[in-house]
Amino acid sequence: MLNWLIFSGVARGLECLTCQTSFTSRSILSKHMRQIHNGHVSYQCEECSYSSYKLDYLKRHIIIHTGERPYLCGLCKKGFGNKSNYNRHIRCHARRTHVFL
Repeated sequence: MLNWLIFSGVARGLECLTCQTSFTSRSILSKHMRQIHNGHVSYQCEECSYSSYKLDYLKRHIIIHTGERPYLCGLCKKGFGNKSNYNRHIRCHARRTHVFL
């Protein structure tokens, strides 16, 4: 019953009443509430107001402040702070090698 109280307007979808983030299912919203708004934010960035319930997320965030680029492209030597941007960059190289003239 408590979980139902955290949902607002079914017509608008499922929305967190604390931060107004929308979700596609009750289970995802419930997980969000447990992880984000349970009051147990364990890890705080010393450089800004970022906080996280997972140490891995904080470590990923800290790269923003340090300027570290741990993901290095083997083709052009460009560095990236996160794996997602690195993977997107690698796909650009793959597209260039498949251009037909």
